[in-house]
Amino acid sequence: MHTTTGDSVALSEIPSRPDIRHVAIGMFDGVHVGHRAVVGELMRCAGCAGTAPASTTVAAEGMAVMTFEPHPLSVIAPDRAPPRLTTPGQRRKLLAQAGAREVIAVSFTPRTRDLSSAEFIDELERIFPALRTIVVGPGWTFGRDRSGNALVLNQRGRGRGYQVLEVAPVMAGGVPISSTRIREAIAAGNLALAREFLGRPHMLTGTVIHGRQNGRKIGFPTANLGGVFQMLPPNGVYASRTFVHGHLFAHGPSHAQVPETIGTVLHSASARPASIASVTNIGIRPTLNDGSALSVETHLFDFVQDIYGKEIEVALEYYLRPEKRFADLEALQAQIRKDEEEARRLLQFVGR
Repeated sequence: MHTTTGDSVALSEIPSRPDIRHVAIGMFDGVHVGHRAVVGELMRCAGCAGTAPASTTVAAEGMAVMTFEPHPLSVIAPDRAPPRLTTPGQRRKLLAQAGAREVIAVSFTPRTRDLSSAEFIDELERIFPALRTIVVGPGWTFGRDRSGNALVLNQRGRGRGYQVLEVAPVMAGGVPISSTRIREAIAAGNLALAREFLGRPHMLTGTVIHGRQNGRKIGFPTANLGGVFQMLPPNGVYASRTFVHGHLFAHGPSHAQVPETIGTVLHSASARPASIASVTNIGIRPTLNDGSALSVETHLFDFVQDIYGKEIEVALEYYLRPEKRFADLEALQAQIRKDEEEARRLLQFVGR
């Protein structure tokens, strides 16, 4: 049975796992292309065939991915903690898709921060007494004051029967792929570069909450996202694809081509979740001038279901235009119609 832990747990409270012989360790925020190379090396060491997904039955030794929650800098230096690329749940799901059979999330607390590198290694050896391989990404460090690294860990492992493999960075455009570079791309509004590094579009997750219903009043109802955890790109309007958790939708060649099926809930066991073409606005809605704080709201095309309280994921596919103030509501409505037309045109080429 392939499982992932639902919540993080203190390092000292993780029970002994003699069944796990190969472990990949890191933050894995974003689960980008470089992270997937680390998981791929873990699978190779465990004897998995190719890059089979976690649901595939393979004759392989026990393996797991160990990660941390929250981001260590949130505890070490909160003012320098980076915005997150994935929620903990997204990260678990993406790691499983990459091939991780089990994800162990360690609570990063002041106690974790204060562990020396030797004490951290002691805990690893206690948890994984049959350890054979530890796989880490480039430049990974651990322990108080970042005193430990792959070399320190490997020196300890030589006498304990395990090896440490530091995976080389994956390069793109002459630069190493990293969570930091992805955050820089998103901050600059370069969704194409972020997508190249992530291997997927940047996604926002939130719960649909009640707003002022201004969109509905002008003929373009929106789903207002509350509790968005991930990093936001610059304010503006984006062509997007939206996934509504708990709903199954007809799966056709594109939503623009089969509008009669959009939003139709299917009860067939063979139906699979599909995305809904949408336009997402990130900003303060200057034309409406309602004193709103920064918001994320998505207009789902040809969709009429009640999804208040539902969790949705919004994949930001293309930047359309900056947010701007219009002379009147009629001008705003005309622009939204143009945004929808352009988004439909672009999204018909995007896989769902």
